[in-house]
Amino acid sequence: MIPIAYSTFDYVGLVAAVVGTVLTGVATVTAFFGPAWAKRRRRPLVTISSDAETELITDETQPELGGVTSAVVIIENARGRATAHDVEILMSVDIINIQDDFDGTPATRTLTSFFEDANLNYEPLNQDLGACKGTVPAGSKRPVHIANLGDPVDIYRRIGRGNGKPLGDITDLWGAWAIYPSRQDSIRWIRADQAYGVYLTVQGRNFTAKHYRGELALEVDPVQDIPSSGFASPISIMLRWKLPLTETASPRVQASVVV
Repeated sequence: MIPIAYSTFDYVGLVAAVVGTVLTGVATVTAFFGPAWAKRRRRPLVTISSDAETELITDETQPELGGVTSAVVIIENARGRATAHDVEILMSVDIINIQDDFDGTPATRTLTSFFEDANLNYEPLNQDLGACKGTVPAGSKRPVHIANLGDPVDIYRRIGRGNGKPLGDITDLWGAWAIYPSRQDSIRWIRADQAYGVYLTVQGRNFTAKHYRGELALEVDPVQDIPSSGFASPISIMLRWKLPLTETASPRVQASVVV
């Protein structure tokens, strides 16, 4: 066999050919998959959060003096992402019933469905239906109303649409869920000293939906006299997250549990 000799130029040419082939392959992969990867990388990353509590000080005997305030959740879109479009929050609420037998056995907690998949409202109470979808640019936050607290007569008046449902008995009613559309005939009241299981889904046209759950309770308690307020019988109306909003894999949980 006759030995074959290679010059330095031959080796250089071989390496150049291999490098050229690899670069061509990388360019081809980038051409095919690069835009899709970049699009996924810029897809909106939308999350929601909330303050631990919202409080209103008002007068128990003349609640109209204290007005109405709103509790909100905050929608946030991460920096460097595309604008999130048609962003909405769907809310389902369970009434939490706790039965304690006082015999040393664990209390039994059951969940009764109150309503399901109602849109939260971007707008405050202003005698209009409100809005259920919005745009959230990258690096921005937007509040969405989850509840209105205060005088139930004032809440009812401010809704101002759909007079088919009378106000009725307002005993222990110190708030209403801020759902869309805002109508008097579809009010969902919040009762004092009642705990609620809350399930939220934030979704939109161009991003992956996320699910959250938590527990809210409306606490109404007397407070020390506040001379500057002018209230004869001041009370605190507090909507508090007993369990903070936590992201979950699905929007609902087991219907009843033992605590």
